[in-house]
Order: sequence, then C-alpha cells, then structure tokens
Amino acid sequence: MQEDNLSYFRPGYPFILVKALTKDVIEDIIRVYVEEEDGYWLRLYHFAEKIKPTMFDTLQAEHSQELEELDRSDDSDESDDSEDEFEED
Repeated sequence: MQEDNLSYFRPGYPFILVKALTKDVIEDIIRVYVEEEDGYWLRLYHFAEKIKPTMFDTLQAEHSQELEELDRSDDSDESDDSEDEFEED
C-alpha cells in the first residue's frame, strides 16, 4: 500500500490475516477454516487461481435464469390469488 501510495490493498489472491505468524496461530486459523462451512473458504482459496473467469459468467447466467423463473412463478401465483379473491361461493 505504501509503495503505491494507496489506502487499500489492490484486488488479488485472498488473504488470511493473523495477529502473529506462529505455528500455533496458523494451525488455529486453518482449523477454523476447515470447521466452518465444511471448509468451503479454505477450498475456495486453494482452487481460486484455477477457476476460469468464464465460469463466473456461466454461473451468473444460470442465476439470472433462476431468478426470472421465480419472478414468473410469483407473477402467476399473484394472478391466481387475485382471481380467488373475487370468486363467490
């Protein structure tokens, strides 16, 4: 940061920050990363450099499609509900 005269870290490989660089602290943080969410973040950090950027485009497209389907489903549910409000027995 100081070399580049910036007030932030540039984007890059994810960091794991520790108070002291000792064997005990490193073992503790690795244990936490393994235990939390079944090691999701530890695995992500390990494989992050191997993920192709196009994979994120694919995931975003799939996610957008799922959201559109949910919107259509909500719209059809709302129109069904509004019809039920005016039905007489």
